[in-house]
Order: sequence, then structure tokens, then C-alpha cells
Amino acid sequence: MVIDLEVNACEFALSRPLDNFLNLNFANHLGKIRLSEFSFLALKSDSVAIDEFINIEEEALPYMVSPIQSDPTASISLNNINVGNLNFQEGEGIYVDRVQEDSNQILLRLSNFGNDIQLIPISELANVKLRNCEVQFSDSVVQSRTLKARIDGQNEMVISPLNNSLTIRVDLPAGLLLSEDYPINISQISFLEHRPNRQRKSSVLSGNLRIEETNESYQLRKNVGLNVIPTDLQINSFEISGKKIKLELVGQVEKITIGDSERNILPTWLEYLNSNNYLLVLLNSYLVIITFVITIVKLRDD
Repeated sequence: MVIDLEVNACEFALSRPLDNFLNLNFANHLGKIRLSEFSFLALKSDSVAIDEFINIEEEALPYMVSPIQSDPTASISLNNINVGNLNFQEGEGIYVDRVQEDSNQILLRLSNFGNDIQLIPISELANVKLRNCEVQFSDSVVQSRTLKARIDGQNEMVISPLNNSLTIRVDLPAGLLLSEDYPINISQISFLEHRPNRQRKSSVLSGNLRIEETNESYQLRKNVGLNVIPTDLQINSFEISGKKIKLELVGQVEKITIGDSERNILPTWLEYLNSNNYLLVLLNSYLVIITFVITIVKLRDD
């Protein structure tokens, strides 16, 4: 089975470990990164300037950032900083969305993700904007709805996911392509858009599904429901370009349904045999041989 798809969003669970999905830590030309659903961020810097309408400068001071009373709207925006060590283990989930309000923004939502994430400054001057966060210094605490930090020098930053989940939004420069060029082994996959205060709907824009065993093809129209239950499935290519995610799936599946009626399009054994002339010839030859052997045995007994 081969599926070529263009979608707005997709979500999959890994059946094998995966190194740094989309190579975000190598893309030094990334724009702004925004993180949410975090429990804390730890930073140690040679020089930090905190700006909350007034400047409070601290030299060589480590500090911790956490949401104010676990505020779900808390977020951290970073400029001139990359995501590092973004590696995934078996069973972890990745939801990828092209955020339609901003054609240059992608959203990654990580689930069952237990690793801390390293943040790497890529210039001498990195900017951090904290929203609804609490900054804990060694001898004081600063709370603010909006707080900005300018970080100079050599920095060490680590962010911890909240309840094994983390949301990362990345603003990409116009025309930048992000692609994964080696197979991604998956145990589950779905093609649904997740939107706040909206019912989930199919994210399919267009596609073609081909069952190689029977040489049957199906054209997929926009927003058609597509449900794939894999047995051994790989994402062979994954590319983000413009407002679309392009991906190719290859492998074996237990079930494929299309449309609101969820019609299973996998062929039955009879349909499979009927479309495979080689197997039909082989089966007929086998039956002829069996019949011939039975006839010879009967003649000998007589």
C-alpha cells in the first residue's frame, strides 16, 4: 500500500526511536520559537537583563521560570535560539499542524514525551519573552504577565515538559522547506485538524491511495475522512512547504476506511486472488496436479 497525501495536519505515534524530527536543531535560520505546556525552564547565563517596564540587571545569575500557578496560557517566546536534542523514543506522539492564521508558522505538539529539551542561542544576543510566568531568583521572585529577558554570553537553558507534553510553535522564514529524509516507523496515524473550540475535522487537502497487491487506486478529495490502522507502516517522506504538509506512507495496514460511511477499501481474499493472475494460474495448476495424482492413485487401486 502507498499513500501520497497533502494535509494541513497529521498526528502519529512512533514504533521506533527517531532522531530530532525535522532537524530543528540544525536549522540556524529559524525565526521565533514559542513554547507552552511546560513545567519550568532553567537558565544559567553570564549576564541577564530582566525588563519589566524597568531594568533589573543581574550578573552571572541562574534562575528558574515556571507558569504562574500553572497558568495554561503561560508561554515562552524566544528569538535567536534553536531547539536542541529533540529526540523521540518508541511510543511518543507527534502532532504537526500548519497554523493557517500564519502561513509561515508550524506547530509541534509532543505527547508521552519525557525528555527535557535543550535551547541553544545562535547569536551573541538572545531575546526571551515570558508570558504569565514566575521568575525565581536565588533570593527573590518576580511575577509578571509579560516579562522580557535579554541574555548575553554563554548560556545554558533547559525546558521541562508538563505532564509529558509540550507545544512548540516555530515561525519560519518565507520559502523555507523543512523535510525529513529518512523513514519514520509508526504504530498509529491520523489526519485531523485540532482547533480550539472547534470540532475536529479531516485535514486532508488531496491525495492518492494505491493498493499495490490489486493495483487499485483511489483519489482523495479535500476534507475526506481517512482512517488508517497500520500493522507495519512507514512515513517515507515528510515535507513542510507553504501551507501544506506533503507525506508518503508505505507499508502494510490492517484496515483503511474512507468517507463518512467508513467503507473499508482493503480487498478481500477473493478480490485479491481475482486481481492476481499469477496466483490464479498457480492455484489452477496446483488443483490440476492434485486431481491428476488422485486419478493415478485410483487407477492403481483398481
